[in-house]
Amino acid sequence: MTIRTRIILVFVSAVLLMAGGVIGYATVQMRNDAQEYYVSSSSAQLRLMNDYIETFVNTALHNAAMLAGDDEFANAQDIFPNYVEKDSETSFSFSELTTEARHLLEPLLALDKGYDDYVEVYAGYANGSLITTLEGLKFGPRFDMSKRPWYQARAASPDDAGLVDAYTSLSGEIVFAITHKMKDAQGRLTGVLGIDVTLKGLADRFKELSKGDNGYFILIENTGRVLCEPEHADFVGKVLGKDLNDPTLMKVFNTPRGIVHFELDGVPVQANVMTNSFGWKLVSVQTETAIFARSNATVRHVALLTLGLTLIALLGAVWLVRSVNRPLSLIVHTASDIAAGNLNASLNPKDYYGELSQLQEALSSMVSTLKARIAEADEQSELARHETAKAHEAMGEAEEARQRAEHARRDGMLAAAGELEGAVGMISSASAQLAAQIQQSDQSAA
Repeated sequence: MTIRTRIILVFVSAVLLMAGGVIGYATVQMRNDAQEYYVSSSSAQLRLMNDYIETFVNTALHNAAMLAGDDEFANAQDIFPNYVEKDSETSFSFSELTTEARHLLEPLLALDKGYDDYVEVYAGYANGSLITTLEGLKFGPRFDMSKRPWYQARAASPDDAGLVDAYTSLSGEIVFAITHKMKDAQGRLTGVLGIDVTLKGLADRFKELSKGDNGYFILIENTGRVLCEPEHADFVGKVLGKDLNDPTLMKVFNTPRGIVHFELDGVPVQANVMTNSFGWKLVSVQTETAIFARSNATVRHVALLTLGLTLIALLGAVWLVRSVNRPLSLIVHTASDIAAGNLNASLNPKDYYGELSQLQEALSSMVSTLKARIAEADEQSELARHETAKAHEAMGEAEEARQRAEHARRDGMLAAAGELEGAVGMISSASAQLAAQIQQSDQSAA
């Protein structure tokens, strides 16, 4: 693997590793932020909606308490119409009321007109008599107001006032009621006053909040009755588990508080559930695509930016490799020339920088030193050749002298041999004479 390839691989790997880490961290962090933002923003909206609902209900409770606390109104069971003994259907009409009954009806009419969400303000008494702000309302034969579910629920409750489960009113509209007990001076129950509140106003407000990218909002009564569902209008008024078996809404209804994940028409959805003081479920529903839309867009931008930086880094790596590889190639080429014996090959200092400049200077210095060493070696070789020649000449002269000496020695030995023979002859003669003398001496001694 070449240096160029290694450098480019290192650069690209480092950039991709860093980019992957950054994108991964950014993705996780931004999705967490988006999730937290959805939870906090939807919770804030749910709290605002709940504040509106509770304020609305508390206002209705206050109004009901004010009317129910009027002693004259609380004891008017014999003043208002009573249809318990009527065998046929009866239509309620203001014109049939007595002057006293009309006088007592005026505060109810004023209250009904003062609030657009009030469908009807009415009262039922223990003897079955009634009063209502809806003129023309029809009642069946032997109609007894004290038998109505809302009346019996409030009469049996230990609380003087409160909410009554949503129901279909005599006007045919699904409403929830705020009811309040009416009592005489001795504290005995004389009747129940009620205010029917339409769900249309709440539904309209929920629809208004559901516009744009806010998702949509659902309101479910504590009984499981769907009070508001902008995306499925046919669900409104139905009771979960009885009239409606929608698994998604059942899951939401069974969650006291928090986030619920589910799929709606194959699309991942999250629902933020809050239970208010009445036991109602306030639900914010939003698709995960919308929840993470902004974070996903940001991650895409980060990815594109990272890709751009990677390309820039790659170009930088190529430029860097080129800026290193070209001087190195020149150094390699020059070194090859020098290795081939061309000691005149040189490097232009302008082509090098930094450590490469130091390498060029070292190579140039090496070539200069090599030239000097070679010149010195040549000089020493010439001197050695000269000395060798002199040695050969001296060796010739020495051989010649040796030969002369050999000849002289040989000639000297011949002369010495002759002289030795003469000496030997003389010694032999002397020895013979001496032997003769010795023999004579022996003879003389004997």
